[in-house]
Amino acid sequence: MSDIGRLAELEIKLRQNATPAELKFKSYLDGLNIKYYFQKGLRCGNRARIVDFYVPSASIAFEIDGPYHKEKYQKLSDDEREDEIMAKYKSIVFIRFSNEDVMNKPKKVKSILLQVLRPGHPSAWDP
Repeated sequence: MSDIGRLAELEIKLRQNATPAELKFKSYLDGLNIKYYFQKGLRCGNRARIVDFYVPSASIAFEIDGPYHKEKYQKLSDDEREDEIMAKYKSIVFIRFSNEDVMNKPKKVKSILLQVLRPGHPSAWDP
């Protein structure tokens, strides 16, 4: 199987095994009616890197972090992955949300989404 085929297979597997927080965040993006990619694979040299959500019109990658992302090893791994992606795709900006915020603080998350995806739009989005 080609690298592209393996990447597509990985994207599908990640979508099929999405976390509840990822699915909730997906519903927030759907509510904004903005085109995005869920579990988007990006080629970085010989490596494939996956971002949870990618909005090409804003060049923003959103990551939804479970508790293990607070572990030192995982934080270093996340930083390395972001650095690789930003080295190749210079304009990409990363915004990270915790599972807890996505699940328990929807107004906060939606307000941030409106600010970065719809500049000038009122930040109060009533669910």
